[in-house]
Amino acid sequence: MPDAPVVIKIGGSALAPGAETGTLWRAVAAVAESRPVAVVHGGGPLVDRRLAERGFVSDKIDGIRATPEQHLSTVVGALAGEMNAQITAKLIGDGVRAVGMALGAALNVRINPDPRLGSVGAIGGGDGGAVPTLLGAGFVPVLSSIGIGISGAILNVNADDAAVGLAGALRADSVWLLSDVPGVLDESGRPMPRLTIGDIERLIDEGTVSGGMCAKIRAAARAAEATGARVVIASWSDPRLADGVGEIGTSIEPSGTPSATTGASA
Repeated sequence: MPDAPVVIKIGGSALAPGAETGTLWRAVAAVAESRPVAVVHGGGPLVDRRLAERGFVSDKIDGIRATPEQHLSTVVGALAGEMNAQITAKLIGDGVRAVGMALGAALNVRINPDPRLGSVGAIGGGDGGAVPTLLGAGFVPVLSSIGIGISGAILNVNADDAAVGLAGALRADSVWLLSDVPGVLDESGRPMPRLTIGDIERLIDEGTVSGGMCAKIRAAARAAEATGARVVIASWSDPRLADGVGEIGTSIEPSGTPSATTGASA
């Protein structure tokens, strides 16, 4: 591949009922015209709905969805089936040469050591599998966060962690974590333009960052360290996204970069 790829993680809320996502698909299409792009997606709202239809209640531990064995088939169907097909179709509709696949075709996955999480995987390395070949041929891989353990077990992987693992394997120079929030918010509810690795745990300890955002910014910090590149947490609905992430959202900077932890983004 002549250019380092960008890894774009799309949160599951992008396909929630009523979501306005035209900007998102156009943005991916625009980036894919000039450089390799790999997409990783979640699917939390859809998973919640499908589990509820079966009478299951889903718990999260430190922002990670616990996946008991009895939930696994529902989670896999929602993520690797419905969500993957829908996102792939949206991108194809905008002219993107998208190819749907599961994370297990790209990265090694091991069982998460926390027994409370059940069938949840953690990234165990890998070289990207078929993804570099697809990128080199001009395709945009669209990966669900369903991994395969070394013994062949199917495992649910946090989508932010999946994007981080893929970015490291591909030596990506840019990672976008897109969801339904405009960035990492300060006490006043404004996006913080820039954070460094050292800011992350302080903000969590202070309670400025909580819930699912804890897992997201920790994943962003790992991605920044693994790739040496800026990682952007931003909203998939921001109209400026079609021009690239620019100064929108919150940038997680690699170690050694000055931070600016207050104030709204430009």
